Amino acid sequence: MASPPDLDPDTTRLDRKAYLVAFLPSPMFPAHWALWIPSATDQQAGTLINVRGDPRNGFAHEFERGFRPRSCESRPLLLELGTITDHGAVVPDGPTVPSIDIAASNDVEHLALSIPPPSPSLTPAGSNPRRARVAIRNCQTWLHQLVDGMIEHAFIDSAAKEILNSAPQH
Repeated sequence: MASPPDLDPDTTRLDRKAYLVAFLPSPMFPAHWALWIPSATDQQAGTLINVRGDPRNGFAHEFERGFRPRSCESRPLLLELGTITDHGAVVPDGPTVPSIDIAASNDVEHLALSIPPPSPSLTPAGSNPRRARVAIRNCQTWLHQLVDGMIEHAFIDSAAKEILNSAPQH
């Protein structure tokens, strides 16, 4: 598991990394993916930007502030996606005290809210036997859309897409 670096006193407050956080429950289930941006003042804590839910019930946006990946019992995998190149995209900085909300406080979070969370894509087996095959959308497909938007808005380098494409899905 990659760990966020310790705060470097020679680094400006504006140098911000973005990480893919992958929670890997088991090889049988899809990993939960989220975007984590460490705080400028405490790089061990930051904001986890994600959608929570499941393909049967749908997903909802969530900003988990004060998230500390090193404190998670599930020991998520951290993959650095790159440096946020538009410093205004992550200002103001979120609080490092744990909380969960859905109110955007910076440009990256506003972008996240502009991407609809996946709606239900699974139905009970006996509900409609003639239903056409549906593409399953989940937190991974949503995060791909978010990173695409971040690249399009020049918040992060396009190399972030390659990292997502090679990340573990299960």
